[in-house]
Formats: sequence, structure tokens, C-alpha cells
Amino acid sequence: MLTKIYTMKRLKIRIKLLMGTTALLFSTYSTAQLPPTSLDVSIIPGSPQHVGNSAVGNYLSVSCWDGTTPEIYWETPMLSGTIPISETLDISIQDPDIVAFPGSEKFCVVYQKGGHIYAELWAPVGLTYSIIEGPIMISNGKPYNLYPNVDQLENGAAFVWQQNGEIKGRYWDLTVGGLTTPLALGGEVLISRCFPKVFSTEYTNREPDVSVYRSGGQDVANVVFISYDYDANTENLIIQRLDLDDFYVGLPVNCSEWSELMPSVADPYRYNNPRVASPKIGSAVDFTDCETVVSLTTAGFCGTQQIIGINGAGATPVYNPILLNNTSDVQYHMNAFPVVSYNECGIIVEWEYSATSCIIPSFSGNIVLARHLNYSGIPAPPYSAVNSNMFSTMARPAVASRYRTTDDNIYSTYTDGFFMYQRYSLCTSLFMRKKSISNQEIEKKSEFSFYPNPANDNLDIKMIL
Repeated sequence: MLTKIYTMKRLKIRIKLLMGTTALLFSTYSTAQLPPTSLDVSIIPGSPQHVGNSAVGNYLSVSCWDGTTPEIYWETPMLSGTIPISETLDISIQDPDIVAFPGSEKFCVVYQKGGHIYAELWAPVGLTYSIIEGPIMISNGKPYNLYPNVDQLENGAAFVWQQNGEIKGRYWDLTVGGLTTPLALGGEVLISRCFPKVFSTEYTNREPDVSVYRSGGQDVANVVFISYDYDANTENLIIQRLDLDDFYVGLPVNCSEWSELMPSVADPYRYNNPRVASPKIGSAVDFTDCETVVSLTTAGFCGTQQIIGINGAGATPVYNPILLNNTSDVQYHMNAFPVVSYNECGIIVEWEYSATSCIIPSFSGNIVLARHLNYSGIPAPPYSAVNSNMFSTMARPAVASRYRTTDDNIYSTYTDGFFMYQRYSLCTSLFMRKKSISNQEIEKKSEFSFYPNPANDNLDIKMIL
């Protein structure tokens, strides 16, 4: 039987787990049963806790992560490599994010270190990449800075972060110069100005993300964050719109240009990990469009966990929330850490998913789910799994497809707590190929592709030998 299997070019197999015993039933087209899985409380201490990635065209893909070896992985059609962030192994670097610039081979990394936010500009040097500017501190020197994120146009980048309950940001104009060029990096802006920390109405604002886009002749930033109102004891998901020219020169944000994306919630409900994305420049879709994703949970390990997508368009957007894990099996289990990006087919959303029961945890871990949406944010029917190893804890997804227009235009990364992995796929196909991008693991030659439908615990597997 094994000899026959290995002589086949393509094969779909059925795997059924029965009381700890695995029965393998081979057929030309069949289905595998997903075993019950549950969310590990935390990934291995010291391993990657945060990841980021970016990709432009077919000429540059970059990823970054923290943990015991905070590193950057870069890949071009001819070369690839892994380099420590800041070019020196520094385990104090946390929560990095990364963007590659369209029309360029440069990329920028932003991260938190010692309670401050730093940025670096990288460019090809010989057969590898090296820092050409930075690290430069972009926060104001005061402590308690967290959650840095960055997004880019071809001519600039917007940085956001959380500082002691406020949301701050700066805009970098590449047409003026690099990170260290005088006047290229604009002044600090208080993005949560409309939700101030004052005695009478005290807000705590957290977990910002940013997307930048072009609306006609105007460059615009959307910043999403979570705001807790101590007077009302409620939590809100906020989007603040900024004109990039005003952002760059440091003008106060316009308090008529924010919206609540979701209804206010009170304990034990909580919003977590909001992310926002916009279409690429030159896209046929509405340039004022954006898609925000967020997880909504109740307190406690077994709280309801939902992934919600909010789509809005127009000068005065009307935002429409849609439940993305909208089947009974997927909806009421462990769903967390959503990420989002536009692509040639519409929108791609990925998140951590753990099935069946959180009351009796198993040790088989998570999968990273993906779901395609159209440009209006309406989900297409199928789910797909990003990772191929269904028996490890896969976590912390990142996805980039906004500037990828060629084959394999969705670029995904995630971690299993030890190593980082990447996958490419077409937005028109669920097929995904995987390889390790960590220096510590040797890439395996065999590739596996998974086509799950977690709503009914079925999983199709294609094995290429």
C-alpha cells in the first residue's frame, strides 16, 4: 500500500481519529475528520509573540517576529535571508511590524524596546539587506509605549502606537527624505484627542492599527483603536480619519471625522486586536473603502469569541458589521487575533481558530483559518486553513496581499511557538504551499495542502509527493 501511495503524483486521503488511534483510509477523493482541538493558554515563553509581514509585486516579501530571536526574513525571486532586527540579536525588541515600499526594494521595521518605539529603514546591500537609517526613536522619550504598527504608500508611511492610555502617531514623507532627514518625519500627533484622558471623562485607549490610502488626490489614514469610557463603563471600537498632509505637519485631528464601528459593550464583553486595511493604489474599488476586523470575547477562558468584519466606504462612511465566523461550530469557539488585507479578488481575513471544546482542552492546538470577502466585505462560503500541521499550536497570523498582483498573491505567515512559517496562495485558489522561514528548521521537501470546512469538522487533504 505504501509503495502504491508514493508512486502517485497527487492523492487525497481520509484521516479519522478514534479514541487516540489513527486509522488511515486512502481513496482518490475523500475527507479527513478534524480532531477536537482547543486553544493553548499561551505559546511557549520566549517564542514569537508577535509577527508582521509585507509584500510588494513579485519582487520583495518580508516578515518579522520577536521572541528569543527577533528577526527579519526577506525574499526576492533570486535570493532570501534571515537577519536579526537591528542587525544585532536583541531579545528586548518586542512587537515588530514591517512594510515594504511599492516601486522600491526598501522596507521599514517598527518595534517597541524598553518602553519606546523605534524605526529602521533597510535596503539591499550586495547580496543581502542592511539598515541604511536608524534605529531612530520615533516616540517622544516618555515611557509606556506599546502596540506599534505601520502602513505605507509608495511615498510615505504612517506610524501609530499606544502611550499610557493615549494613541499617538507620526507620518514620514519619503519625498522629503529618509527617517533621519530633517523635516521628513513629521511631528507627533495625538490621534485619540477626541477621547481624552481627563478627570471628568477618562478614556483609556489601546491597540491601534493604521491603513493609508489615496482618495482622489488626497492621501488619507484610517486609525482604529479600542477606547474604554470609565464614566459609562463601556468599551468602543473607534476609527479616526486623518488627512495625511495634516498628519505630517502635526495638526490636531478633526473630531468630526471619527466613527464608532461597533456598538458599545460592557463587561464581561471585550474588543481585542483590531486591524484595518485599505485597497491598493490604482485599485478599481472605491478608494475611500476600508475593512476593519476585530475579535469580540467575554471574560474567561471559555467566553464566546467572534470575528467581526466592518466595511465602510465613501466620504462619510456607513460601517456595516458582519460576523465572519458565522456558523454555529466556528462561531462559539476560540477565535482570536484576526488580520486583514485587500487583494486582487477582494479581501482576505485570517485568524486563530481552535475547535470543539475549551472546557476539556486537548493538546493538538490551533489552526489558522482564512476567509475570502468581496469588496463590500461579504464573506464567500468556504473557509480554508493556512497551516498544514493540524497537530501543533499555530498562532499569530499575519497576511499581506495589497500590493501583490502576480501569482501567489496572498502572503501569509504564522508561528507554531518554535518556528516561523510562510505560505503563498492565489486569491482564486485555496491551495497554499508552506515552508519554514526560521533559521532553526530545515525545510521539508514534501508539501501538504488542506481544504477544511470547520463548520462540519471536515477537512480535505491533498498530498504532493
